[in-house]
Amino acid sequence: MSIYPLLPLSAIVTLLLFVACYQQSEEQVLDESQALQAAQVKESGVDFQHDIYPILHRSCMPCHNSGTLPQVIERVQNTDFPPVDGDPGQTRERLLAELEELQQAMRDGLPLSYTNKEKVHQNFAMLPGEMYLLLEKGVMPPPWGPELLKAIGWEDYKPLTAEERVTLLRYAKPYSQPFLR
Repeated sequence: MSIYPLLPLSAIVTLLLFVACYQQSEEQVLDESQALQAAQVKESGVDFQHDIYPILHRSCMPCHNSGTLPQVIERVQNTDFPPVDGDPGQTRERLLAELEELQQAMRDGLPLSYTNKEKVHQNFAMLPGEMYLLLEKGVMPPPWGPELLKAIGWEDYKPLTAEERVTLLRYAKPYSQPFLR
């Protein structure tokens, strides 16, 4: 029996070159895709620092910020208020459970903190299309969010306007489009 492998050396070299070229091509496709997304965002006229960050800061970051979410949870625990949004199912206990679930998801590494551009883009990468779909369906921020934050006395919170929702959708769409049906 021969000690040489079953494939001739030329076939092994060809295979290795093919794998190397394929990996480089895959990386190039990713780079091109990221460049295309950035160009589409630029075309949309929406700038993260100027347009998106202020909206996220006012309307999303009380909960989508690992630094302030514990304060929101503590205030919910210590504040008595009637069911939120006129819905008897939106009790303090249920909302508290949802906020604690969000906190645990952040601890587990899900990119749900929107404190800077990199973290928002991590969300786009790890949960493709998710932010866009939640915004489009009107479930993010949750309908009970404004009333809850008012009930716990969160002064800096401003409800998301229809115009701001459109701005967020315009920003998220280029990152989400390949995953939308």
